[in-house]
Amino acid sequence: MRGSLIAALALSPAIATADPLAGIHLEGWYLKLGAESGVAFARERGASPLVGGVMTFVHINDDREWVGLQGDLLADGNGELSTGARWSFGPEAGVSIYGVDVGYFGERVAGATHHGMTVRAKLTVGLAAVYARASFSVVGADETTVDLGIQLKAPIWMKRPKRGAATVARRKS
Repeated sequence: MRGSLIAALALSPAIATADPLAGIHLEGWYLKLGAESGVAFARERGASPLVGGVMTFVHINDDREWVGLQGDLLADGNGELSTGARWSFGPEAGVSIYGVDVGYFGERVAGATHHGMTVRAKLTVGLAAVYARASFSVVGADETTVDLGIQLKAPIWMKRPKRGAATVARRKS
């Protein structure tokens, strides 16, 4: 009894720090398609809901580091104005659940197109990502918008490297 207790105590730090995804090989290119919803606020024309689609094309390695491109197209209630479109496109990168994307930002407001840039921080768990984004329109209007939202994306595997017996043996050691 005392021997099994000593063994359990000796192994408990190793068990507590074990990576549950250690045996999963994720490396490859993925196309991820889905829906996005949130709210835009902290702007002159008032808060409004956002809803639309999102697409990313990313490469992830077995250390869960990822880089790629993202794009979204959303309907924006535009506060007190009629509904308009907003869109963004640019590079993204992350490690594990933490990610960031930056890029071009555009929107239609009251019949005019505004252009600028955006930066978004996101936490991704499985198929869902929650985010906070700041967008800065500098052409057509001088306005800053803050968004909070969620993305739900289904990954579609595109290409994975071939793994020979030597590669698998190196990975296990």
